Amino acid sequence: MNRIHFIIACMCFMISARAFEEMQCSKYHYEEQILSKQIRMEIRLENLEEKVDSMKQQDVGPTCDDEWITFKSSCYLFGRVQVEFLEAERFCQVYGAHLVSINNQEENDFITRHVSELSAPKFWIGMVDKEQEGTWKWVDTNKNAKYFNWHNGQPNQGTSANCGAIFEDFANKWVDEPCTNRQFRPICKK
Repeated sequence: MNRIHFIIACMCFMISARAFEEMQCSKYHYEEQILSKQIRMEIRLENLEEKVDSMKQQDVGPTCDDEWITFKSSCYLFGRVQVEFLEAERFCQVYGAHLVSINNQEENDFITRHVSELSAPKFWIGMVDKEQEGTWKWVDTNKNAKYFNWHNGQPNQGTSANCGAIFEDFANKWVDEPCTNRQFRPICKK
């Protein structure tokens, strides 16, 4: 083999060795990229699983039927028919609910906002003082009411008005009304 052939053979060998190294390096680099992507996907999956677990632990509220409105952990229905108090409670019971009990300012603000949007002037709430005048109880639990949003001067009708209502003419604050008054609509809660 002459010297030129030897040089050419050496050069070919060096070129093929370099190509082999590049191929090996390229293969290694490719595997490294795949592994890196796999690790990132696993981290994303773990983060997603943590988010799903977090959402499951949050109070996302119930799923309410059509025409019912969700607020916090309850569903509310604003009735359209004017009835007396006992008929309003029976109406709510048909839906597995009771006339609304309002337990805090936030819930009262929610109710008031919806009453205002409906432009309906009068609604029953599930509060009575039939057993003892001035001791208001919620019909859904028969427990004494602890939160009140009476309009100034209310309740004012004594033993002739033992049922609670929200009345537009009184800035959608609470009033006491005769339970037989048929001008009020039910607000149901379940």
